[in-house]
Amino acid sequence: MEYDSHLFCGIESYRLLVYVGGVEPQFAIDSLPPGVFMNKKVLIVEDVADVRAMMMIMVRLNGYEAIEARDGYEAIVETKKHHPDLILMDLAMPVMDGVQATKIIRGMDDCADIPIIALTAYGKTLNDEAFQSGINEVIVKPIDFDNLQPLLNHYLYPN
Repeated sequence: MEYDSHLFCGIESYRLLVYVGGVEPQFAIDSLPPGVFMNKKVLIVEDVADVRAMMMIMVRLNGYEAIEARDGYEAIVETKKHHPDLILMDLAMPVMDGVQATKIIRGMDDCADIPIIALTAYGKTLNDEAFQSGINEVIVKPIDFDNLQPLLNHYLYPN
């Protein structure tokens, strides 16, 4: 990965270039620098450290504060502590899976309305169980990062 910046309308913006085994970048993401519009919090719940780190970068590059959790139990703790505006929840994790964590979060008085987007590598296998637990949407991994910003904006700024 390469991180560079350039000036745009008086605000420095950033471009993340991702290289995958080659000389040419596979894709680039332009965004405002972290901290400019971080008035919305996104909790990323993912047990695979590399995937979680990449998602954290992508969320921050889109101008949102990113909070992390490694499993469903940590998701509950971080939700109580930070009250995020959106949760990106892996479904298959150790300690506690995303479905069970979602059921608990939905039962918490001040957190029941937080949008929760499930992320899964299992295709549509767990869709019914996910939706019954209170998950708003299911996204199949790998995540298409070109569609991440519109997805975040849809749930963080619904009107």
